[in-house]
Amino acid sequence: MLSHLATSVIKLGQKRQNDELKDMLEKLQSSQLIDMVVPSLDSIDGYTLWHFTLLGLAQSERSASKRFELVMAVLHHLNAVELTTKQIFDLVARFLTDLPSLTPEQLVEICEFCVESIRAGDPKCITWKYLLPQTILQLLSANAAGRFNANGMLLTGTDYRQKVLEEIFKMKLQLTILTPLCGMFRDLTISKDETSIFVTKISDNLKNIEPLELPPLACQLFHVCLKHPSLLVIPLMALQKYFYKNYYKKLLSNENSDTTDFDSIDRYSDSEIREAEETILFHLSNVVEFRIDEAQTVAMFKPFQNNPEVLLTPFLVGALLAMSKINRQPDTTDVVASPIMAFLIKLITISEKEREMCTQSAWCRGRIEPSIIARIDQLFRTLTDNSQEGKEVVTPGLINFAFALLLAKKQTKLHGIAINFFQLFIKRRFIFGSGIVAKLKKYLFADLEETQFNTCLTTLSLTNALTVSECTNTIQFIMDYLLLINGSHAMRFMAFIFPLLRISHTIRDRYIEVLRKAMYHGETSTRIMGVFGFCSLLKQLKNNNSRRSIMGNGAGNYTQLTISGMSLLSQAAYGSPNNPNVHFDMLTLEIMGMLRKCFTQTVEVREMLYEALGRAVEFNTQLLPHVLQFIDWHFESFFGENPKESFRIDFEKCVRYKGELHEDDPSSDDHRSVVVYDNIGRLTVFMVHCVVLCDQHDVQHDTSAVKSTLQLIVERIDNLSTEVMKMEPKKGNKKHTSSSEVSCNASTLAGSLKSGISFKPENIWDLATVERILRISFDIMTNYAKEEDMKLLRGNRDLQQYVLKIACQKLEALRSLPDCWQVNHSKRIFSHLAECTKLVYDRCVKKISELIGNGGLLVAQAAVECFRQGLTSAIELYDRKFNDFLQLICCTIGPSFKQELLLQLQTIIEEYFKDGSEPEPVGEKIVVGLVQCLEILYKSPIITQDHLAQGYDWLQNFCINTKLKLKSFAIMHRLLFDLRIRTQTGAYFDSIAMRLELKFGQIAAEETNPLFYFKSITSATAEPTFHCLCAIFRQQLDEIEHLILRTNSLMIRLKVFGLDDTDETSQLLKSIERSICSQLVHLLGSLTHLCNTNLPLGSTMDALIKLLLSLYGCLANLSKHFLARHSIVPIAYDVTKFNLVVKSSKPLASKIYDLIPFVEENIIGQDDEDKQQAASSAAKAKSNRDKVLRQTKLIPKLVFRIETFNKIVMQLSKKTKKDLTYLLHMGTVRDFRIKTSALVEAIQRTVSDRAGGDETADEEEAEPQLDRNEDDDDDEENINRTACSNRSEVTGAVQETRGRKSNLSAETMALKNLARLNERTRKAAKKRAFESVKDVDEIPPVVSKKSKPTKKKAAAAKLNKRVLEEVGAVKNVENVTSAEVQDVQEDQPVVRTRTLGLPRRSARKHDM
Repeated sequence: MLSHLATSVIKLGQKRQNDELKDMLEKLQSSQLIDMVVPSLDSIDGYTLWHFTLLGLAQSERSASKRFELVMAVLHHLNAVELTTKQIFDLVARFLTDLPSLTPEQLVEICEFCVESIRAGDPKCITWKYLLPQTILQLLSANAAGRFNANGMLLTGTDYRQKVLEEIFKMKLQLTILTPLCGMFRDLTISKDETSIFVTKISDNLKNIEPLELPPLACQLFHVCLKHPSLLVIPLMALQKYFYKNYYKKLLSNENSDTTDFDSIDRYSDSEIREAEETILFHLSNVVEFRIDEAQTVAMFKPFQNNPEVLLTPFLVGALLAMSKINRQPDTTDVVASPIMAFLIKLITISEKEREMCTQSAWCRGRIEPSIIARIDQLFRTLTDNSQEGKEVVTPGLINFAFALLLAKKQTKLHGIAINFFQLFIKRRFIFGSGIVAKLKKYLFADLEETQFNTCLTTLSLTNALTVSECTNTIQFIMDYLLLINGSHAMRFMAFIFPLLRISHTIRDRYIEVLRKAMYHGETSTRIMGVFGFCSLLKQLKNNNSRRSIMGNGAGNYTQLTISGMSLLSQAAYGSPNNPNVHFDMLTLEIMGMLRKCFTQTVEVREMLYEALGRAVEFNTQLLPHVLQFIDWHFESFFGENPKESFRIDFEKCVRYKGELHEDDPSSDDHRSVVVYDNIGRLTVFMVHCVVLCDQHDVQHDTSAVKSTLQLIVERIDNLSTEVMKMEPKKGNKKHTSSSEVSCNASTLAGSLKSGISFKPENIWDLATVERILRISFDIMTNYAKEEDMKLLRGNRDLQQYVLKIACQKLEALRSLPDCWQVNHSKRIFSHLAECTKLVYDRCVKKISELIGNGGLLVAQAAVECFRQGLTSAIELYDRKFNDFLQLICCTIGPSFKQELLLQLQTIIEEYFKDGSEPEPVGEKIVVGLVQCLEILYKSPIITQDHLAQGYDWLQNFCINTKLKLKSFAIMHRLLFDLRIRTQTGAYFDSIAMRLELKFGQIAAEETNPLFYFKSITSATAEPTFHCLCAIFRQQLDEIEHLILRTNSLMIRLKVFGLDDTDETSQLLKSIERSICSQLVHLLGSLTHLCNTNLPLGSTMDALIKLLLSLYGCLANLSKHFLARHSIVPIAYDVTKFNLVVKSSKPLASKIYDLIPFVEENIIGQDDEDKQQAASSAAKAKSNRDKVLRQTKLIPKLVFRIETFNKIVMQLSKKTKKDLTYLLHMGTVRDFRIKTSALVEAIQRTVSDRAGGDETADEEEAEPQLDRNEDDDDDEENINRTACSNRSEVTGAVQETRGRKSNLSAETMALKNLARLNERTRKAAKKRAFESVKDVDEIPPVVSKKSKPTKKKAAAAKLNKRVLEEVGAVKNVENVTSAEVQDVQEDQPVVRTRTLGLPRRSARKHDM
């Protein structure tokens, strides 16, 4: 109860008697005020008393000290008692209104009180949360300007604020006050560096927080980071570590168990941690909304993108999804326009790239641990599990993320990831199935060439048929839309409907109606789609899924009222209630009636009918009676009314001329096109197929008539003569037949066909037929023929070669079959593929030596090619079943079948080279085919490291001991290099480079000491081997570039999170840098040898220069990395070995500078050869100039990159204060090289000859080229070879001929050839040269293009600026008789030399 004094204060205040209140409080002592106010703070009138007391004291200047004593007493009391948060806030808020009236010293004392309260860490006493920010702000205000006494020191408000913040940053904070402390810092205005220190300090303490206390702390921390959004990544990374340590690590280790939430002794349960994570994601989404856009979010995470395993974790992916706009507004936001989705896709792409790099490179596996690479399927599975149990914060973003993956262009792996996610997600969250299928419909027809959406919908239909079947409206829309697009695409989209037909009669009936419309459509492709759809429906029909919906009271119970094409007797028989398969029979008859329309359609529709119906009866033999009854009369109609008496083929029904025949024009047939109405060959194959299936499955249907017709065809096949197989050109590609199954009467055929070009029948075997014929031709045991017949057949090598060739074509064609046939899901085709490949391997490939010995060289070649096509088709179509495929073709029990297959192929290859003889052209193809088979096997994912190591050892020994004399055998080197880089690391390719250096020839003679010697690198294989080596080097450079980016991300982690807890990251950074430098040293050594190689110009030299460009780009990027890294972690060259990289670059740069004049010399040499072969012309001159520019266009870029690398190394040396420049090679390079003596002599003679007359001006059309004579003593004297003994100089002085006519022509050609070496400055040089010559009175000007008496625009003699520079530099030239030439040299010096780096060491010596 309040005292009488307190009551009086309240009454005076309420009556607004401020003067009386002021007088009353002035009379009270400080102790009385404290005793009056402090005990009453927790009462109901405590705030009122506090308010009026402060109000009365504020109006009295004499009471200022008493007021401050009272305030401090109240503050101390608030730290001693427990009040509600509202009470504390109200009391402090009231005091803050009087804060401006306090002196700076009093404000300092309040700040010290707040700091001590923070140090005490009592969570119940948080007055400092509201008091400290306003107090500091008051100290910084204008009223507190200047210095004030703070604990004996004179400080400004800014200095004192800095002191307080540093004190808070350094103290050890209690975990219980972290949340209010973050709330306090939300109100403070702090810089980015101060925010970074505070956020890092709080983030380091997150690991000790209880899960239930984590969400409010995280929310406050996110608000603190809003002032500088880039710092938000720090608490998110800390939270990721927290959740991984306490939940995900255990979850991933027990991935195969049902749950991890057992009764354990852990501090926290899994449910608590999951609830905390979900709440944090909710807070994060709300905090960043309207404050941080997606571009800023991506910017804060982008520096870490090259460490994708850091970001591709369940929590961080969930955080990114929570920060995306599409997660909050999924219906109004486009997934394509989301930067966060694009960033996540890039992360997954980099992760998959790293996985592929680790598979293809042993060096990468040593630098990137494969186990730490993020498993995307595991990530999506975890996110799917997290979205259950009502935790739906990021579910919309997760679904749209999968759609973003599905929308990625030409990213098959990403599409597969998205499809697998949808498959799993709908299985667990079927409630989202309808929305996902509806969204798939949106993208399904956007781009008909894209197949991923159709594949996704088909997969969902197969794995979640019940869920998809409920989306009736979406499915009906898709089916109706199929009539509006091209039929070829519609057949592919149709695949998703087939699994639904068995379980939903509504979808099936709607599907039939759509197909009925398609059969009457105007487009042929749409009618073909209708036939395909009906046949696919027939393939799945059973009696239990064939009952039609009842269509009104007047409709039948089995089918619609009438069945087109079927008699009433048939309908009555099949529709009897006693028929056990009544529903199947009636629906089949209905569909057959609609398919009967195909017999009036074009040949494309009929061919689809035969093909699709053949597949249907093979899968569903119950259709056979109906199909034979349906097709029998059509087949018999082509062979007359009574085939047994007069056998003939009625070609009028299948082939006709287009238009009417004119009797008066006997040659009109030659100009009339042929219209084909049917394909009798495919029809016959279909009939044979049906009859065979009837016999195999004992189908109760009379096939005797069909058999007799087919037997008659087989008996008459011998009468078919190849001499009468002649048709006109316009009909030759229209008539199809089968070489094994179709027969016709020779006389009838001869009467029907006119003479023309040779007709080559199309082979129409299917894969099953190919398998049977291969068994007949090669298998030792078969049931298809007698032994004596088999010997006669197998002795025909031409037939065996033909069979293997057709088998090869059929196996190759499997990969190009339309998607609508779903070859990669067909068990039947997989079985036939495996059997065909097995027969070829077992009976032909294994016995190649025996085949060749018996004269079957072409058969062996066809067998190897067939085997290669079988392997290629298997790994492309059935990659998941490739292990089973190899086991089937090897017929080996146990795990050793792969090793035996590889050893068998290796043995066959070795047998070819035992005697050392050169294989024949056919034998060359066999060896190349076998090596290609090995290459396919070694690149398959089922081959282990042991197999690769064994293959590398074998191929290494083979290349060391075997001489390869044919260019195509260089494929062995390609395979060897690939196996080397996948199995081993270290120095290896420098020995290959040395061998190539010796084989091509050295520019400068040097000794080489390779570790091994390859006999296989010969003159024939050297050039393709060089290209293979360049490809391997490019791969290694790509790997190094990726790891440089990875080290940059590690460096950013060190920079952002500091060096306190990053020792592991720092060591990892140094390890990767050291490995990169070691790999570059090996590369630099190998390329040094290649640069000393006498390579031919063209693609080979271009490949080398492009490789050097990539190398120096990589070196520059590495140097930039060290330049940026030194300010974060000082560089130790002894640890990183970067000094060895710079040291190894010096000899390489020297060789490159020697290579440049060698290239120019060879270009000039080629031009001299061309001059001797053909007469000159303006077009040829222009072609030569283009050739020079093309051959040398990469050289300036290369020089620029070398100098860029040198510049960065100089900057790094300056920054680290460790000199690396002495390890660099410095050089001066021009765009081209000039022979001064030849130039001066040519100019002199040209000017003097022009003074004598213009009678020989017409000879200037001769093509300008330098002479090939490189042994002229005068020119050699002008070359300084002491500076660089290995430098090749450009020679080719101008020879003097006997006649004045040829002399002038040769000199003019020399001028023109020199002028075209720098076309960029050609016009300016010409203009200046003309002006100089016109100043001379007695010498006529140089003849220009316009003054030439020629019809063609020949190239004029143009003076080059750099030519004139060299001329001006010569002081004394022998045999110079024209003073005017000296005027040109003295008056017109044009200096255009480009100097890069230090002065050139091998500068030319001029004649004195």
